[in-house]
Amino acid sequence: MAERGAEAAAGPAGDTGFVREKRQVVKPSQEPGDIYVTRNSSFQGQKQKCLSLLAKGQNEIHLHAIGPAIVRAINLALTLVEESVGTLATSPTTSTVQLVDELTPLDDEGIPRSEVRANSAIAIRVYKLDAETYVQRRSRSKTEATADTETGDDASASDKPGKSKKKKRNRSAAPVAGQTQAGAAGGGDDGERKRKSVDMQRARAVAEESRKASAAVESKPTH
Repeated sequence: MAERGAEAAAGPAGDTGFVREKRQVVKPSQEPGDIYVTRNSSFQGQKQKCLSLLAKGQNEIHLHAIGPAIVRAINLALTLVEESVGTLATSPTTSTVQLVDELTPLDDEGIPRSEVRANSAIAIRVYKLDAETYVQRRSRSKTEATADTETGDDASASDKPGKSKKKKRNRSAAPVAGQTQAGAAGGGDDGERKRKSVDMQRARAVAEESRKASAAVESKPTH
């Protein structure tokens, strides 16, 4: 979930040079459907791995990420859902994890010690919709799209009183073949995309907070 690495860091007293080594984070689960996203992960590689698992019969996968990698995990989940043509959905869960850094002194006078810091984490469940739920969502999207279109027409008609009756008569007339269906389908896709993005808004906010926290840690003065 996280990468190990060493970097120069200020000691507790701020007057002795230390080397900070990030301790390996313990993975909460290592099932076949668990995908751990890091800043160095290959986006296309992990995308293909997710698609392969789903194609082989996996009904759901779980994307895990912490800190700056949260944004990559969110983008991966959204890409999978958008390219699934409505057959996949997401359910994100945010949390806070405790990370431990080992501080090793650069001289003999320093005392090795550990430093605990909190970081944001996310687990995104990407799962297949059953046939009934899929049909219900598509039907609801088309209904909402049709309602939005009619509301827009009514608003336009109210701006032009002299033409309101004519527009109402036009709506009651038989539509040109394919026009109404195409418009409803397009609007339905818009409604579906809006709904998919709602449950990811909080996750995006957490990702931004995590990015700022990580930047603050990395900007500590070095000696």
